[in-house]
Amino acid sequence: MSSTYSKSKIIAVLGPTNTGKTHLAMERLLAHQSGMIGFPLRLLARENYERAVRSKGRDYVALITGEEKIIPSKARWWICTVEAMPIDKKVDFVAVDEIQLAADRERGHIFTQRLLFARGTSETMFMGATTIRSILNQLLPESDYIERPRLSVLSHTGYRKISRLPKRSAIIAFSFEDVYRIADLLRHQCGGTSIVMGGLSPRTRNAQVEMYQSGEVDYLVATDAIGMGLNMDIHHVAFAKLQKFDGRYFRSLTSAEIAQIAGRAGRQLTNGSFGSTDQAGLLDASIVDSVENHRFDQLEQIEWRNHQLDFTSPSKLLHSLDQKPAKPLLKRSQEADDQRSLSFLIKDPEILKLCQTRQETSLLWEVCQIPDFRKMMTDAHLHLIKKVFLLLREQQHLPEDWVASQVERLNHTEGDIDTLMNRLGHIRTWTYISYRPSWLSAPQEWQEKTRLIEDKLSDALHRQLTQRFVDRRRTVLAKHLSMEQPTLAGIQQNGQVVVEGYPIGWLHGFRFIAEPDQNIASYHQLHQVARRALRQEIDRRIATIRQSANLTLDDNGYIYWENAQIALVTKGKDILSPLVRVIADDLVEQGQNHLLSKLLEGWLNQYLRNNLPMLYLNSLNTKLPALGRGLLFQLQQSLGFVNKSVLDELGPELQKTVPITRKGLFAIGKYGAWLYGIFQPNRMSLRTILWRTFFQKETKISPPTKRLFYVNKKSPHNFYQDIGYHYVNSFMIRCDMLEKIELYFDSITRQGDFQLSQKHENDLQVTSKQLPALLKFLGYRLYKNDQGEFYRRRHKISQAKPSVLDYSDDSSPFAILKNLGTD
Repeated sequence: MSSTYSKSKIIAVLGPTNTGKTHLAMERLLAHQSGMIGFPLRLLARENYERAVRSKGRDYVALITGEEKIIPSKARWWICTVEAMPIDKKVDFVAVDEIQLAADRERGHIFTQRLLFARGTSETMFMGATTIRSILNQLLPESDYIERPRLSVLSHTGYRKISRLPKRSAIIAFSFEDVYRIADLLRHQCGGTSIVMGGLSPRTRNAQVEMYQSGEVDYLVATDAIGMGLNMDIHHVAFAKLQKFDGRYFRSLTSAEIAQIAGRAGRQLTNGSFGSTDQAGLLDASIVDSVENHRFDQLEQIEWRNHQLDFTSPSKLLHSLDQKPAKPLLKRSQEADDQRSLSFLIKDPEILKLCQTRQETSLLWEVCQIPDFRKMMTDAHLHLIKKVFLLLREQQHLPEDWVASQVERLNHTEGDIDTLMNRLGHIRTWTYISYRPSWLSAPQEWQEKTRLIEDKLSDALHRQLTQRFVDRRRTVLAKHLSMEQPTLAGIQQNGQVVVEGYPIGWLHGFRFIAEPDQNIASYHQLHQVARRALRQEIDRRIATIRQSANLTLDDNGYIYWENAQIALVTKGKDILSPLVRVIADDLVEQGQNHLLSKLLEGWLNQYLRNNLPMLYLNSLNTKLPALGRGLLFQLQQSLGFVNKSVLDELGPELQKTVPITRKGLFAIGKYGAWLYGIFQPNRMSLRTILWRTFFQKETKISPPTKRLFYVNKKSPHNFYQDIGYHYVNSFMIRCDMLEKIELYFDSITRQGDFQLSQKHENDLQVTSKQLPALLKFLGYRLYKNDQGEFYRRRHKISQAKPSVLDYSDDSSPFAILKNLGTD
């Protein structure tokens, strides 16, 4: 043993946070043959208990807190909360952590009692802030001091909005309302946050802390409960307010309190920072200087309460609690919860009547020390402790059926966060009661029962906190973004993308569509994850498209793969050679995009050739004369139709093409020529796509489905006329139908003037309003005589058959219609 730690020495290890004080104390504890250490939090006691067990073995280490006792028969090292330290036990080493809490209004008197009376036979150590050194000099002048410098630098960074806080930040608030409000904001803006509050059970708090430590969330919203001993990977501490309610009134935080909390930033050799945010203003320059340089005013007084109590009667017990300290640096503690409970109960005549002996008064005081973990001290808690006292006074143990009814009503996990926290506070009270073995006939059974319920409620509370304040999908994905390991991803049959078990959106073709409830920041994050997760799927889809599988083309020029848009037909070098533009986001890399374009253009070219073979026929293979090949070329470049002006340019030489019509290539009429089969519905749709694409018409143009239909000024007249329609008065009529009507009336006119009848309308499937306009367009005029209205051709017609049209020798109208045929 070093001379610094000579026998019966009292050592004060003082310094700011992150100085390794607790680590030093645990090393000294485990170096002795026996020892005891008190921590300010049950959580810290449990954490260091596990450390001691790893070093010494579970048979030799005890854990004692208000709610948990693990005491092996061979125990030599005792890990405790400060309140639960069995200071009458003789051990070589005793230590108390955060000794400056002797100044705390609620718990300070316990720390002061340990400071005055807890001693190890060889060594006693008190760890805490330098603010208590003056008190130690006066109370323990024989103490040795070890000053521990902070291992890292703590710097002030000023005020920042919550949305601008760096990752690995802890935001400090001092009310549940503020904690919830800020946590909701962080969920919306950053994906989520962990919560640390004094009202959480150790199990819930551990789960929340682990969520932060693992990187699942990058932010932590906490009350000042974070200020003691929670060593986490915090880089920045931001105060949302600089005032707190201390149980009696609102007051500003002291520089030492700010330092205690801010000191959570930066652990070991990693530097940290602190500042303000939300509703807090700028920190005063003097406070900033104190925190950065660890210079604080010394404590002038610490809390004290008489521990030599008089159990003669309740009134004398209360009087002994009110005894004043002998030294001015000790301040008589205000009523703590146990003393307030006692003051309430001794006003009850029934209680006073039953407290006639020291044993009965001592029992009453034990019962008053039952904690209200909800920190509310409601009438319900006061009535509970009264009931416990009355039952213990009347019988040796609390009745099993009554305890069961009280505990079982808490064994439910439904409800919101506040409900679960309230229920959890109640069960922790019963856990405390279960560790008073003299109060129960089967204490171990109730310890196990209450612990199971507490664990169940703690897990439910953790789930509720996580569900409300964490977007689990987004945080899990963010975690995987920062890792190099492959991401587990899958795609459902409906195209939904699932990464690490969380649906993040849909893959439509080669576009990722994020879940609709995501904000912009989240969308980009999800897109990054999708890009990593879907690399193999993109390659698979391209390979499928290489086989031309499941590709379709719609009337608007979009190419689909398995019902998802993947490309749009665009203008090429000529009307029959369109290109495609791949519809994809940055999931598809540049090389993949180029390959897709070539594959889809190849498919589109073959698709058009298969469905519009007449437009892609090589005229050299037709044995056509030059004029015929020229007409075929013009028909192909005009999407299968040319009007009368083109025929007029060809002139008499057109007669040479007559044999061609009988081979089924094209028909030539008085008003135009067209390729056979070009008016079939699927081909009309493809011709529409080609026309709209080449002429780059962005307005929606649908392929016509009727041979005759009305139009208006806004209708695309040029389009209709280019694909084989003639404009007559207020309607469009398809060229083949117009030629049939021309032949029909030409046949009738050969026999003289004629009158219109219902038979004409039926034969031609036109209305009585349309026929006069058609006849006028065809060159007929109307005249009247005594016998009625008649139609006559303006120009005398030849008696010879029009050789440029392919029809049979039967000159009847029906034969003409039949032989011309329809598409």
